[in-house]
Amino acid sequence: MEEFSLTAKQRRELELVLHQTCDASLYRRVLAILEVSRGISVEEVAQTLGVTRQSVYNWLFRLDSKECQVSLTDRARSGRPRLLPEQRLV
Repeated sequence: MEEFSLTAKQRRELELVLHQTCDASLYRRVLAILEVSRGISVEEVAQTLGVTRQSVYNWLFRLDSKECQVSLTDRARSGRPRLLPEQRLV
Protein backbone atom coordinates (compact mmCIF):
# COMPACT_ATOMS: atom_id res chain seq x y z
CA MET A 1 0.00 0.00 0.00
CA GLU A 2 1.23 3.47 -0.78
CA GLU A 3 1.81 5.86 2.10
CA PHE A 4 -1.41 6.93 3.79
CA SER A 5 -1.73 10.49 5.01
CA LEU A 6 -4.34 12.70 6.62
CA THR A 7 -4.97 16.38 6.22
CA ALA A 8 -4.45 18.54 9.30
CA LYS A 9 -8.22 18.95 9.58
CA GLN A 10 -8.83 15.19 9.41
CA ARG A 11 -6.15 14.54 12.02
CA ARG A 12 -7.65 17.10 14.43
CA GLU A 13 -11.14 15.71 13.94
CA LEU A 14 -10.01 12.12 14.46
CA GLU A 15 -7.99 12.99 17.56
CA LEU A 16 -11.03 14.78 18.98
CA VAL A 17 -13.22 11.73 18.28
CA LEU A 18 -10.59 9.48 19.88
CA HIS A 19 -10.71 11.48 23.12
CA GLN A 20 -14.50 11.92 23.26
CA THR A 21 -16.05 8.66 22.09
CA CYS A 22 -17.42 5.98 24.40
CA ASP A 23 -17.92 3.59 21.46
CA ALA A 24 -15.14 0.97 21.55
CA SER A 25 -15.56 0.05 17.86
CA LEU A 26 -15.27 3.65 16.72
CA TYR A 27 -12.28 4.17 19.02
CA ARG A 28 -10.50 1.15 17.50
CA ARG A 29 -11.18 2.35 13.94
CA VAL A 30 -9.96 5.88 14.63
CA LEU A 31 -6.88 4.64 16.45
CA ALA A 32 -6.01 2.34 13.56
CA ILE A 33 -6.26 5.17 11.03
CA LEU A 34 -4.15 7.52 13.14
CA GLU A 35 -1.47 4.87 13.67
CA VAL A 36 -1.25 4.03 9.96
CA SER A 37 -1.02 7.74 9.15
CA ARG A 38 1.96 7.94 11.54
CA GLY A 39 3.79 5.34 9.48
CA ILE A 40 3.06 2.15 11.40
CA SER A 41 2.36 -0.74 9.05
CA VAL A 42 -1.17 -2.01 8.53
CA GLU A 43 -0.04 -5.47 9.61
CA GLU A 44 1.39 -4.18 12.90
CA VAL A 45 -1.69 -2.04 13.64
CA ALA A 46 -3.98 -5.00 12.92
CA GLN A 47 -1.98 -7.28 15.20
CA THR A 48 -1.91 -4.71 18.01
CA LEU A 49 -5.68 -4.12 17.82
CA GLY A 50 -6.57 -7.79 17.36
CA VAL A 51 -8.24 -7.35 13.98
CA THR A 52 -7.46 -8.52 10.46
CA ARG A 53 -5.39 -6.52 8.01
CA GLN A 54 -8.44 -6.42 5.75
CA SER A 55 -10.42 -4.64 8.49
CA VAL A 56 -7.77 -1.95 8.74
CA TYR A 57 -7.71 -1.55 4.96
CA ASN A 58 -11.53 -1.32 4.92
CA TRP A 59 -11.44 1.44 7.54
CA LEU A 60 -8.82 3.36 5.59
CA PHE A 61 -10.89 3.21 2.42
CA ARG A 62 -14.10 4.04 4.29
CA LEU A 63 -12.66 7.25 5.63
CA ASP A 64 -14.59 10.09 4.05
CA SER A 65 -12.68 13.31 3.51
CA LYS A 66 -15.60 15.48 4.59
CA GLU A 67 -16.89 13.89 7.78
CA CYS A 68 -14.43 11.47 9.34
CA GLN A 69 -16.59 10.32 12.22
CA VAL A 70 -19.67 9.69 10.10
CA SER A 71 -17.79 7.44 7.70
CA LEU A 72 -16.36 5.35 10.55
CA THR A 73 -19.49 5.01 12.69
CA ASP A 74 -21.39 1.72 12.62
CA ARG A 75 -24.53 1.72 10.54
CA ALA A 76 -27.81 0.62 12.08
CA ARG A 77 -28.47 -3.06 11.62
CA SER A 78 -31.69 -4.98 11.67
CA GLY A 79 -32.11 -7.68 14.22
CA ARG A 80 -33.98 -8.69 17.27
CA PRO A 81 -35.02 -5.72 19.42
CA ARG A 82 -33.59 -5.46 22.92
CA LEU A 83 -35.73 -6.78 25.74
CA LEU A 84 -36.88 -4.61 28.59
CA PRO A 85 -35.27 -5.59 31.92
CA GLU A 86 -38.46 -7.26 33.19
CA GLN A 87 -38.76 -9.28 29.96
CA ARG A 88 -35.25 -10.77 30.04
CA LEU A 89 -35.00 -14.50 30.27
CA VAL A 90 -33.37 -15.87 33.37
